[in-house]
Amino acid sequence: MGRRVDKAMQDLVLTIAEPRQWDDCHSLQGDDHVLFVPTEDPPPVGANLRVRLSFLRGPQFFLNGVVIWRRPQGKGEQRLRSGVGLRVHSCDRAKVEYVRGYLRGGLLDKRASSRLPVRLQVTYRTAGTSSARRMNFTRDITETGLLLAAAELLPESTTVELVIIPPLELPPVKLQGTVVRHISDEAGRAMGIRLELGEDRERRRFARLLGDIERAFHKGLLPDQFIAK
Repeated sequence: MGRRVDKAMQDLVLTIAEPRQWDDCHSLQGDDHVLFVPTEDPPPVGANLRVRLSFLRGPQFFLNGVVIWRRPQGKGEQRLRSGVGLRVHSCDRAKVEYVRGYLRGGLLDKRASSRLPVRLQVTYRTAGTSSARRMNFTRDITETGLLLAAAELLPESTTVELVIIPPLELPPVKLQGTVVRHISDEAGRAMGIRLELGEDRERRRFARLLGDIERAFHKGLLPDQFIAK
């Protein structure tokens, strides 16, 4: 009988000082993103890891995945650095794409399509009802929609009233949206909500809010509680 693999989540840190280090640590294998994460005590193959990806004087990301290979510390003059190969879970592929865009330096001009990986509190209920508000957190957000973690999913096509609580002591934002999809992956269940922004002034105000959050994120100013896990 094979050795039982502990599936408990473990945490490691990967610090990136300059862009070329990302290229050294990241590879694309088919549709899978694989990271080399240095560590003196490599966890076993099959272990689940959460990696804090930390850019010096820049943003922090949390990437979740599974160890697909491990390299213990070698001996002698030719020894290679010990560490693990981490296959990033499919639920975090959008975060990796965001990292790649961040390193290209083009994201601040493309917020409409980039999925900002921030964890914002959202209260919501079906529009036009007096039902009690539910509370959950975003997995990512754009100028046109958000992905909201939720154990109980509202039916697709449901119109919802939303109140988003931003970081940085910014005021809450009231919006309306429509549930357009359900997903279930390694991170749990979530629903995609398309935001129904009305006049141009409302769109510009929301875009400025996301711009403020993204700039703080890029500078490493957001506390961990606002970074998508």
